[in-house]
Amino acid sequence: MTLPERPNIAAWMAKAQADLRMVEFACSDDARFWDQACFHSQQAAEKALKALLLIHDRAVERVHDLTYLIKAVEDIVSFSEDLVTAAELLNAYAVAPRYPSFLAPETEEDADHALASARQIVAFVQDKIEDTG
Repeated sequence: MTLPERPNIAAWMAKAQADLRMVEFACSDDARFWDQACFHSQQAAEKALKALLLIHDRAVERVHDLTYLIKAVEDIVSFSEDLVTAAELLNAYAVAPRYPSFLAPETEEDADHALASARQIVAFVQDKIEDTG
């Protein structure tokens, strides 16, 4: 299977890559939007995991819970504990950063961890796509 044969997979991965680029911009010295970096990190991972569902002919549901998406294919795909931990970290950023937060706003450190987690998940899915090609 190559990406041109499965355009939905390519589209989901293109969106995941675009979210990663958005995170890189949000973390730049010109922006420093930690909340947006965290949110788009979660989005990148979510879109990549939805591409993984499509690779294995699973339904793509309208959910934002990354651990739920992992469980939807864990009977076929082995996830390391690091990937599960990355998904759990990113779950916190699915909704909260989109709204004002005066108690514990996202920090540069949060954004750095979120970006690293998102990159890890997106790279894992990209490897799975290449393995099935």
